[in-house]
Amino acid sequence: NIAKAITQALNNISYEDLLMTIERSSGAAAATGATLVDYSKINQSDYEGVLKALAQDVLSGRNGINLAVLDIINVDNRKSVLGTFVEEELYTNLVRSKPADITIIERSQINQIMQEWDLGSSGIVNNDTAVQIGQLVGANAVVLGSITKIGETARINIRIVDVETARVESTASATLSGADFAEMYDQYIN
Repeated sequence: NIAKAITQALNNISYEDLLMTIERSSGAAAATGATLVDYSKINQSDYEGVLKALAQDVLSGRNGINLAVLDIINVDNRKSVLGTFVEEELYTNLVRSKPADITIIERSQINQIMQEWDLGSSGIVNNDTAVQIGQLVGANAVVLGSITKIGETARINIRIVDVETARVESTASATLSGADFAEMYDQYIN
């Protein structure tokens, strides 16, 4: 099923839209002084389908909810260029793929709450703080996750947490391969 979803995703994604998302991510990283990877060197087929399939996994079986996408951080609780890239791609793919009865909360609302709580610099969002942020922005569920680097691969683990119960409803994961992804993992955003 994953291979089929990846193949289908590769046939439906617009490379121009992806470049716009990368430019937005790069602008945010540049504003923080991060050194950027040359994204043009990354083969688009290595990650586009994987991230789109990840978004489809997140939406699977969900109806009538407000969903907030929180930070995707490295396992050492630090925010990286790769985490920001995955977060933006996931957000974009969720908005594009969502059924009409699902609302994706605007990132600027979430960022404002995170800045007020001074979570932007620490990147530390656990299930409890995720629930509180979700409640403040009117979400029924929040998406958060982590990235683990193993050699030249990055393993992305996403969980969906119910805001009312603080229970993990489901999980999704994907693996990205390549030296550029490993380099992006090691570039921290302060």
